[in-house]
Amino acid sequence: MNPVAFSLARSDLELWLFEPMPCILIVYDAQLNIAYWLYLQAYFENLPGFDLSNIGESVTVHLPKTNILNQEAVKKFAQYRSQ
Repeated sequence: MNPVAFSLARSDLELWLFEPMPCILIVYDAQLNIAYWLYLQAYFENLPGFDLSNIGESVTVHLPKTNILNQEAVKKFAQYRSQ
């Protein structure tokens, strides 16, 4: 199952990665009527060698297709906020 690729602007990342609260990217696939999510700060913290100062105008993230937006995911978001 291939992940969902999504391009993010560097200017957006500069804001989102330094937010004290979790930033969750949600991408909706209208054809399949399903939404996928990605916890942005955790994604980039775990990306080997990532350095915001060394990227161009955009960067592509890959949302796992197992990260489906549902009630269980919303509970995870609350846990991330509490941590």
